[in-house]
Amino acid sequence: MFYIVEIQKDAEGNCAHLVQTAESRNEAESKYHGVLQYAAVSPLARHSAIVFTDEGFPVLNQCYRHGGEEGV
Repeated sequence: MFYIVEIQKDAEGNCAHLVQTAESRNEAESKYHGVLQYAAVSPLARHSAIVFTDEGFPVLNQCYRHGGEEGV
């Protein structure tokens, strides 16, 4: 089992966390990249995604910064 967590933070510092699950790594990576396709062009100050196993081991992560802190 894999968890895919989307982390959103706006310019005022408000945060949201959206969690999905996947049975296989390929399915988890598909969902992860689906999140990142929107995060890359998001109006949010920070928009991130992480994949980790049900044992807490991190597999993939990426963060996009917008509004003066651009870059990955």
